[in-house]
Amino acid sequence: MWLIFIGAMKPTRAQYFFANGRPLQVFFGLLFVAGPLYFAYVVASILAGVYQPLSDIWNLFRVSFLVIAALLMGVLLALVVAAFLAGIFWPLLRPLYKSRALKNGAPFRVGDNVQILVGRHKGRVARVYDDWRDECVRVELGEKEKENFSDIFSDIQLLREH
Repeated sequence: MWLIFIGAMKPTRAQYFFANGRPLQVFFGLLFVAGPLYFAYVVASILAGVYQPLSDIWNLFRVSFLVIAALLMGVLLALVVAAFLAGIFWPLLRPLYKSRALKNGAPFRVGDNVQILVGRHKGRVARVYDDWRDECVRVELGEKEKENFSDIFSDIQLLREH
């Protein structure tokens, strides 16, 4: 005999974590912050030994200019590395996101009641009224949201209501 739970489900921290895109934000945030800073630190430590003494204003100016240039080069290098790593890691991360979406109740169909996990309408329960592309659906939030296409959510951003 099956017991059916009627009512709202309380989302877990993991569901909010994935719905907000945190795994990718953490990964790319570290790449775009830590990478360039580390690159600039290495350049600064090498140049500090080359341009001695740093108390001379022109040596300090040269080192500062080159460290800023190294920081900008680090950002460009992070862009290249991010593009390369995205191509490698997305096929590995996709099954993780897919399994999280299945735990949220995906795939969602027209008529399903879902709870929104992100954005301005977080916590609101709405009905799916249209399928969208790439595992996304549109939910009933009002005419303004419908006109602005701000009622489109991916399956990782929704939680099925029973």
